[in-house]
Amino acid sequence: MQRPDANSDIMNDDTQQIPQVRNCPRLTVSLLVLTDLSAVVLCATAAVWGYLLLRGQYEPMLYVRLWPTLVLFLLLYEWSGLYHGAALYPGAGLGDAEELRLCTYATTIAFLSLGVTVFLSKTGVRYSRGVFLIAWALSIVAIPVARSWLRRLCARCAWWGVPCVVIGSEAATRHISEVLIRRPSLGLKPILVIPLDDNIPLADVPSIEVARELASHQRVRYAVLAVTRADPQRLCDFIAGAGQAFQHVLIVPELPELGGLWVNALDLGAFLGLEIRRNLLLPLPRAVKRTTDIACVLASLPLTLPLTALLALLVKLTSRGNVFYGQERVGAGGDTFHMWKFRTMVTDGDTVLDAHFKLHPEAEEKWRSERKLTDDPRVTPLGRFLRRTSLDELPQLWNVLVGEMSLVGPRPIVRDEVCLYGDQFRLYIQVRPGLTGLWQVSGRNDIPFVDRVALDVYYVRKWSVWLDLHVVLRTPRVVLLGEGAY
Repeated sequence: MQRPDANSDIMNDDTQQIPQVRNCPRLTVSLLVLTDLSAVVLCATAAVWGYLLLRGQYEPMLYVRLWPTLVLFLLLYEWSGLYHGAALYPGAGLGDAEELRLCTYATTIAFLSLGVTVFLSKTGVRYSRGVFLIAWALSIVAIPVARSWLRRLCARCAWWGVPCVVIGSEAATRHISEVLIRRPSLGLKPILVIPLDDNIPLADVPSIEVARELASHQRVRYAVLAVTRADPQRLCDFIAGAGQAFQHVLIVPELPELGGLWVNALDLGAFLGLEIRRNLLLPLPRAVKRTTDIACVLASLPLTLPLTALLALLVKLTSRGNVFYGQERVGAGGDTFHMWKFRTMVTDGDTVLDAHFKLHPEAEEKWRSERKLTDDPRVTPLGRFLRRTSLDELPQLWNVLVGEMSLVGPRPIVRDEVCLYGDQFRLYIQVRPGLTGLWQVSGRNDIPFVDRVALDVYYVRKWSVWLDLHVVLRTPRVVLLGEGAY
């Protein structure tokens, strides 16, 4: 038996298993605790000394006396499920946006509790409110970022996350295992895959006994069960039998349309209900998103206006043609609008492109399938810089201000790309396209078009303020490194 591999056929045998399991949740928790403590201490230190250099008049060593309060942060993080979740082992199952939400809530409560305690005591006047505010602001950004770096470093280590058994139909177990192996940051490591035959009762499947042995002797406490719509009895049999050996059973229904939606479990007495909430269709979230867009654009004008003027002058001086380029894109409701950019191409671009295709036929094929070229001959030298730094998209702040785009949203598409979205296009047009989004922070032009569509659909279904904030926090790194930009 060998480890399931996303690049190999994981279903050659009825069961695949790793003989040795390295389940070290304590090590994972210890690293998460150390990362969180380091981030809080560094942010507090930066706030103390930074505020002192700016305008403070206090004794910095006074804040060292507050070190016991670090325990409060750890207790709140544990209570929020950031170490041992109610149903998950450390490192398993928390999405980026959900982790950001929990970190923000727990960190805010910790600083509020600390501030109230200090300023209600007799020593409150000796501490600066500015230091606490700066430390809080730095921490709510630094802690999720530090956790993300830790996951990047440790996600592929055998001891990170939690080993699990995957059980279900052949197609479902194949897909689930491949996803979990391809995305180790999810924290679930499949060590045993049990494809089931619909004609064989669950009790007669020999591999179920192997799963029991893993649960009892190698401390594998997590089972992932793919449930078909046609066989609810198999789910009940597993929970009543072998499922009792596992502390956690994750049920994955074979309902593709539920993927990425906000789904809440409701207790309806003798029944289980699943409430599906589409946040971007609710009036209040839409109003909050629009208000945030306008406020952020207006607040950025003192910086973006002079920069826009400078770049416009450089474009005009370095090549012939208009400074701005407006391209028709598909927006909310399926209506088209002109998305504005700085012109990054020569004015006779079509002629240059046709000549390039005659010399490089393989480039034409790539253009037809992906609508992008790694080395586009039409792009000017300044245009390459603007594209790599994403500064060519700065004029789109006007599109955001007038309500044609949002700061965060699906990737703006041209009319020719509508057919590539298929049935998912009806989801795409429910929201405004974004200046940045999951596509931009997940590889941009380096990922296949089908993955771009999947990211757009996920965003529409799973939208929350925290998902937008997660994208915004990841955008500067992508822009500075020029990942997937050409």
